[in-house]
Amino acid sequence: MQALDRQEMVTRAIRLAKRIANFVRPKPRSIALSVEQVLASSAGRELVERFIEFYYGSGTAPSMSYRGIEILKNPCDIWMAVELFRTVRPTVVVETGTHHGGSAVYYGDALKMLGIPSAVITI
Repeated sequence: MQALDRQEMVTRAIRLAKRIANFVRPKPRSIALSVEQVLASSAGRELVERFIEFYYGSGTAPSMSYRGIEILKNPCDIWMAVELFRTVRPTVVVETGTHHGGSAVYYGDALKMLGIPSAVITI
């Protein structure tokens, strides 16, 4: 086994110290809440309403697009839809209130990527 030079020993010692620090550092405490639990309190409902007002009031929505097609939906809603697709595995998705169709195209691509044969109908 070759002797390590001083710089390599320092590098390894630092790496080991970081691993030990990450191991003994307390993990952040998080509490998983269901949507029902969040919405059961007035503070939770207010938080959700303020987030929606912030997102749509920020002017970000009209600047969002997917594959060059404008999409107005909140990214959190799109994320949750894909999680639902993965869980429910629908054969048909009906979207109402389409704007330019960006979310419908996204849903179709997401379903295809998940290997779920389905149709997306948008109105």
